[in-house]
Amino acid sequence: MNYHDCQEPPSLAAKFGIRSGVTRPLESPVPRRTRLNASSSGDRNPTSLRCALERDFPFEQLQPVAELESWRKEVNRPIYHIHKWWANRLGSVFRAIILAGCIEPDADVWSSFYARPKAPLNRIVLDPFMGSGTTIGEALKLGCRVVGCDINPVAYFQVRKALEYCNEQLLRRAFSRVESRVAPQIRRFYRSTFQGQAAEILYAFWVMTLSCPDCGKRSRLFRKWVFSSNADPKRKPQSRALCPRCGGIVLVGHGERRATCGACMTSFDPQAGPATGQHFTCEHCRARRRIVEVVRGSGRVPDYEMYALMLLLPDGRKVYKRP
Repeated sequence: MNYHDCQEPPSLAAKFGIRSGVTRPLESPVPRRTRLNASSSGDRNPTSLRCALERDFPFEQLQPVAELESWRKEVNRPIYHIHKWWANRLGSVFRAIILAGCIEPDADVWSSFYARPKAPLNRIVLDPFMGSGTTIGEALKLGCRVVGCDINPVAYFQVRKALEYCNEQLLRRAFSRVESRVAPQIRRFYRSTFQGQAAEILYAFWVMTLSCPDCGKRSRLFRKWVFSSNADPKRKPQSRALCPRCGGIVLVGHGERRATCGACMTSFDPQAGPATGQHFTCEHCRARRRIVEVVRGSGRVPDYEMYALMLLLPDGRKVYKRP
């Protein structure tokens, strides 16, 4: 595994006195704390607590903040989303965890959550599997020194680029140069129409398909026919499902088990697709097969089928349609 130090922006370094590039060993100048003891009753002795995290954590106050962030993580904390990554953690949650782990046991975590640190927290935070860099970024904001590493070079590259200094004017000029050269060549691939008006393709929906060994016909490996739902179903309960017969797009309520396609009048369960766990049921002959066995038996990479498009209209509305 290659270990790399993450450099923080000069703005943070200047404010908190953080040196670029953490190269010191983890035997840091952080003072040693006494070992955590337990009283005879099994409860922790308040005088032996090392930080606020061991005393309390503001779950109730943090929950609505974290939920709001989770709806549009790439908008609320874009620095961790410059490249697609898996299992992105919520910055608000990690800010609270790091903060609670760095302040005194009697300190109020929630009152300190939005406050700007008056001085560096004098801690070194290590994330040996930093991924998109949520822990690293939130620790830097709180004035900690950081060490981040990841076996994936993409993770290292995106975190380093997200945190290093960037001249915005130069970046915008570089983007304009790329746009002027590339946009004319690829823009036509992202154009469509909707009810007679021009539209821009924002997203194309694809599904893996397999040929059934029994009947030879292709089945789509949907785990459920619903393909688009809002992250907050209480606020926007409407979802979109694909009709298994004609491929039409059907509006359904969140969690509904029965829907009828307005185009072909087919009734179906939006929550139950042909694929379940490691198996799929052929859409045509109803034979049930293990997915991995069919893939191995075919001797080729499975195909994918485009089944829906998300479009952006000139007035800013987002709509869906069949390809």
